[in-house]
Amino acid sequence: MTTLRTLVVLLVLSASLSACSLLGRSGKNSVVGEWSYRVEAPEEVYTGNLVVTKTDAGVAAAMQSDQPIGALTVTNTTFDGGILMFDVDGPQSGRLKVKATLDGDLLIGTVDNLTYDVAGMPLMATRK
Repeated sequence: MTTLRTLVVLLVLSASLSACSLLGRSGKNSVVGEWSYRVEAPEEVYTGNLVVTKTDAGVAAAMQSDQPIGALTVTNTTFDGGILMFDVDGPQSGRLKVKATLDGDLLIGTVDNLTYDVAGMPLMATRK
């Protein structure tokens, strides 16, 4: 009887750990994936795609603007406590700091333009 009880406990524990592992990699609690973003700047709305990938060091990000500037250089990407942060260098936009909170299939946050001293531009991204 003790052996059967131990086996059941081990099976339940194993299933729980497997579910948690999968959720962290590809579920709604993971920032990894493809996102469509929208930034509301004072002069216009910017849209594009954001791809977040898992790396040995944490996460990395790549951005592609729908505007003619195309690919943007993304550096210093971190994801901790449900918050994604990274820097962007664009040929026309200058240096940007992005901070967004993961909420299921949404990233909600702000973009600060350090080059032109514009803070708090609303950012929203939806998981593809």
